[in-house]
Amino acid sequence: MMGGFSLHPVDPKTVASAFKDPLAVIPDTVFVGEHFSGIRYRLRNNTATEKVLTPAQFYSLSARSAALSDDHLSPGESGWLYIITGGTY
Repeated sequence: MMGGFSLHPVDPKTVASAFKDPLAVIPDTVFVGEHFSGIRYRLRNNTATEKVLTPAQFYSLSARSAALSDDHLSPGESGWLYIITGGTY
């Protein structure tokens, strides 16, 4: 963990319903720091086909930036999504 940040794991029981979605987007960890904060999500492809992903698919008005660990998820495969949700410029 980088200095100046606090880490808050997400209780999996609070997001259990997300595990069954075709493309599960499961909040995993919240990072909070002086200059930015963000959320790490675990992605899981629960379908029988490959999923092609782009950061733009996860855009929202509260997102400052998004990054993916992989841009393709095979059936049953998992990856990570990182979203920066706040901070100063």
